[in-house]
Amino acid sequence: MLKTIDGHSSVRALKRYLERNGRAAATLCLNLGDEREWAADMDATRRAHGHDRKRGGRGRTRFYEHFVVSPNPKDEAALDKDRAMGLAARWAREMFPDHEIAVVLHDDAARAGYHAHVVVNCTNLATGLKLQMGDKDQRRQANRLQRISEELGFSALPDLPARRADRDARTSAERGMASRGEASWKEDIRRAVTAAGAVSEDFASLERALGSAGYSMRLTRRGITYFHPDGEHKATDESLGRAFSPSGIEALAPDARWEDFPSEVEGKGALSHFSADDLARCLRTIRREGIGSLRGFDALKESVEGRLAAARAEMREVAARLASGGPEELQVDLLGREEALVSELDEQTARLSNLSFSRHVAATVLREAEEARSAALGDTGREGFHGVGSRARASNGEREGRTERNCSEGERESAR
Repeated sequence: MLKTIDGHSSVRALKRYLERNGRAAATLCLNLGDEREWAADMDATRRAHGHDRKRGGRGRTRFYEHFVVSPNPKDEAALDKDRAMGLAARWAREMFPDHEIAVVLHDDAARAGYHAHVVVNCTNLATGLKLQMGDKDQRRQANRLQRISEELGFSALPDLPARRADRDARTSAERGMASRGEASWKEDIRRAVTAAGAVSEDFASLERALGSAGYSMRLTRRGITYFHPDGEHKATDESLGRAFSPSGIEALAPDARWEDFPSEVEGKGALSHFSADDLARCLRTIRREGIGSLRGFDALKESVEGRLAAARAEMREVAARLASGGPEELQVDLLGREEALVSELDEQTARLSNLSFSRHVAATVLREAEEARSAALGDTGREGFHGVGSRARASNGEREGRTERNCSEGERESAR
């Protein structure tokens, strides 16, 4: 069996777990120096390549991959330390030849056999790029382990089948239309996005390219929603296929920078003491989080605070269960959950801080813009950004009062 666990924090905590109480029967390091410092070396490599920086938006930053290679305990080969290590090491070398790898062997006394923990750092030493893995990669890795197992005299499992979503995201109705030479509205969107993505360099240019063909799109916390020109149909990236998700679109334009959203507050710098970077950060938050007003900030902050409280409570529970010991397999699961919770806490804490900062910027910019308009026209401003929020206007009585104070009768008519 091959178990895959994403690592979202320093490797040092995992190293302590793998070596705790002398449980490591053997350790093999590949593309690393001193095997006693392999965790520190991995952390240093990631920092040097900028691969340990927390990212915004959906998902968590992957620092490393943690695999558990478990031979069949009924196999005679599983009782041989060298053969068990040989199986895990050969698979790791073949799958990740240019990555830093630590293979730590555990003697599973409860099941009478060895299993190996394979820790793969996310930085590719040859290219300097970061490791990216999807479902297809994990299926290929699992299937390859079975073939190597057969060659080395271990039991093997049948290959994992390809998932339907990997083969084709099209429904049976769509496939039926295609067989008749017809194209569905979803297929229209797929073709338009493929064509636009191939000539786009960033989010803004992709929107423009789609807009020129009558299509539009909206980036949400769950992915991308595409809109057909007929005004009646829309589709999420999940329903269209992985190729139309944010990561799939990036594959069409590898140099795309999706964080560079078009600035709705451009030109407001003259009204505010905030820098252009502060204004851009605020706008990115508004677009990424789908915030439509200042009240939207407050509601989202309340939601994030709730998630933080729940994660902290679960972290305490997991820590208590880890301290109480238990079967090896349960400990591995708990460790993986603990790593995920650490990352969740870091991510939500950073998100809450960013929301607080962005709300302050948005409120200040909008207030200053409203004061400038009020001084010139005697009119109130808007609560949200153009294209994102809705206009919030004062009552007729308030507007009339301000107009009387600031404008003549003729100017008041113009202001209205």
